[in-house]
Amino acid sequence: MLKKEERLLCKSCHRLSTVEMTNAHGGYALSGEHCTTCHDPHSTPKAGSVLVYANLHPPYEDGDCSACHQDDGTVQGGISVCFDCHDSDDFSSVHVAGRSGADLERIDICLDCHSPHAGHENMFRRKTDIETCLQCHDRKEFTRKNVHGALDNGCDTCHDLHQNNYSDLAEPILNELCGDCHEEADTHAHPIGSDYQDPRTGRPLTCASCHEPHSSDHEYMLTFDHQRDLCVQCHTAGTMHVR
Repeated sequence: MLKKEERLLCKSCHRLSTVEMTNAHGGYALSGEHCTTCHDPHSTPKAGSVLVYANLHPPYEDGDCSACHQDDGTVQGGISVCFDCHDSDDFSSVHVAGRSGADLERIDICLDCHSPHAGHENMFRRKTDIETCLQCHDRKEFTRKNVHGALDNGCDTCHDLHQNNYSDLAEPILNELCGDCHEEADTHAHPIGSDYQDPRTGRPLTCASCHEPHSSDHEYMLTFDHQRDLCVQCHTAGTMHVR
């Protein structure tokens, strides 16, 4: 809903090409394209006119631009620049947002979620926890009538964003993950687990076979109305045999 592109909007008031402005930014020329990686356009908790986010990446806080940038301001080396300080073993299966091949070496994998300079939250996230994820994920999936309470604590309540070999970033065994909070899963009448197969997918039956993990228009976070529609997705009406 901006009136102009960010780079043009900032330049409409701020003279980015002046010597004073360049010197204030480590000697790097400014284009106006990425001002919001450091500056909140509205307000910050800390007093001052520069509106820099409260949580600062150590090299940025120390004024050590050369830790990541070349003399011309570019960043060379892709994601390996981050691994100069961060242990790559801690990010063995990081969320790659669908990238593959050579794109797995791009620094964008880190910058999708984290600002290189400063952020609203700890870990220099660009936005609040869930808003960071909603930069890519469809907001409609999280805003139906009934919303999973776990979202109040952030997406990483269920998803491991840095070390997980599973495509959905959930714990290895989904039913155990749900059982961490929902004790009733241990006594549920409907069988679930690796010994039972979902006839629609051929995969093991899990809590998510019947329940939406994020939000639902139906009671109990169900995928369909439990009065009838839910059961007949797998069972033949009348006999209740599995399809």
